[in-house]
Parts: sequence; C-alpha cells; structure tokens
Amino acid sequence: LNENHFFRKYSAKMCPRITFCGLGAPLLHPEISQIVRIAHNAGMYSQLVTNGMLLTPEKLQQLKDAHLDEMAISLHSINSDNYFAITGLQINDLKKALLKCKNFFAERKLKFAIWRVKHPNPVIQDTIQDEMEFQSFIHEIGLEWCEILGPSEPWSRDGYVQTSKCVAVNDNPFWCNKIVFTVNTDWEGNMVLCCNDYNYEHVNLGNAFDDNFSFQEYMMTVSYTHLRAHETLRH
Repeated sequence: LNENHFFRKYSAKMCPRITFCGLGAPLLHPEISQIVRIAHNAGMYSQLVTNGMLLTPEKLQQLKDAHLDEMAISLHSINSDNYFAITGLQINDLKKALLKCKNFFAERKLKFAIWRVKHPNPVIQDTIQDEMEFQSFIHEIGLEWCEILGPSEPWSRDGYVQTSKCVAVNDNPFWCNKIVFTVNTDWEGNMVLCCNDYNYEHVNLGNAFDDNFSFQEYMMTVSYTHLRAHETLRH
C-alpha cells in the first residue's frame, strides 16, 4: 500500500489512510489505541469515526499519544428527537461526554471534524432554531474551529442511492465507486464490500486472518463485482 497506493499517486490526500469506524463504536475495542499506533508505525494516516459517547479526556490523550491523525464525531443534530431518530441514542448523554472533553478540544491537540447526516424522512429535519442551538453547542465545547461536514443527504454504501444522480455521466441511480479503492474489514477480519452496510447484507469475500487469504484475489473480486453491478443496472 505504501509503495503503490492509487490515491498517493493521483491525489493530494494523505495516503494510504485507514479509518476506524463502524456505526460509531470503534472506541468499544479495548485495544483501539494500540491498533492506532500499529497503523501509524506502518506509515498510514489514521482517522477514527465515533458517535462520541465513550469519549473522555483520558481516552483522547491516549489516542493522541498513539499518533491518531484525525477524529470525526458524528453529531447529526442537537434536537433530541431528531438525534434519537437518526442514531437511537440520547443527545443528553453525548452532550455530557463532549462537555467533559471541552478543554482538550479547545487546546486543539488533535484534528477534529463534525459529521452530520440528515434523517431519510423529510419530516424529521432540524429547524433554524435547532441549527442555532447546534452552533452554540459547538462553540460551548470548544470545537468551533473544526471542520463541519453536512448536514448531508442520507446515504448508504451497501447498494446504491435511489435518488442520486451523477451529472457527469447522467447515471441514475449512482453506484458508489469507493469499494474499488477501499479495503473494508470488520473486527473479525472478514473482508466486506462496504463499511456502511446499514441493511446488514454483508458480502464476505474472505478473512484476513486466514492463511490462505490472498489480498490480490480480494481486490480482483471487488473490482469484478463492481463492474457486474454496473452492467446489471444498464441492462
């Protein structure tokens, strides 16, 4: 990956990069800091995506010491009803966790981003008042300086987004190309097509811990699967 990574050759982004995610819960792993350190020592840019519920100043410092490059916090809404509809979690629990970390955030010890995604139901949307409260809370916890992405339209990479169009090729629906350029592995080592398989329709393409596993065969299978999906869609 270090020698031949596609995006290292053709992109300005830090590559190869590894993202620890999975519906917001990588911090559940008891050795997440050690895993981040391994990624750093392997020469990878590391990002961790979390719902923030398990964040503490101590955990943040451990991740910084392990050379985590970036953390993304999924804070989709400050409205308690909307947040619960999107995540199934309580916004007050997240607020308490983030407020305990405000000094760490304010000192800018680590690169942060806030990720926001809308609920699929158009009725469940933030109001102008919700947005004002959201911005106020971001300032209160000391993250007003970080990048805020969204709120974007709901999406899923376990298939295609029915309402999306790629204007460049007049393609509807629009299939995600990311599976060709990313390697998705769950915590048990299963190689799957997508890290955001919200419908739980995993396609297992082998196990990284298997002595017979071939990374090259895995990438060929992913590319073939993606091409076949396009061909099926066209016909």
